[in-house]
Amino acid sequence: MSAKAALVTPASLTVDVEASCAPWSSGQAVIDVIVEQPIPATTNANEGEGVLALPCDGVKHRVTVTVTGGPFHAGLADAFGGVVAGPLPAMTATRPRSRRSSPAPRRPRWPPMRGRS
Repeated sequence: MSAKAALVTPASLTVDVEASCAPWSSGQAVIDVIVEQPIPATTNANEGEGVLALPCDGVKHRVTVTVTGGPFHAGLADAFGGVVAGPLPAMTATRPRSRRSSPAPRRPRWPPMRGRS
């Protein structure tokens, strides 16, 4: 998975993601993206999350995930993401969770994707 982010508003980013999953992975998956940006002069970080459905067909898909939370500003941030495949509940609406002023960045669940927002 690779990604590139853009600042939309202080409360949202768009993250362009390229991801795929195997067709034998139940045919459905979710892309989960978490962005953490350090708060200057503190050991805290602002954080946001976004999710998006992804078909498991073995094809690499280029999609845009909206990450909400923050507040974010132009500059460096850490992004963590992954694809979770398997039997998923029906997705009628996705509502990303967001946390403000979380403690210093936690150990990533996936390898970090470094980039500029």
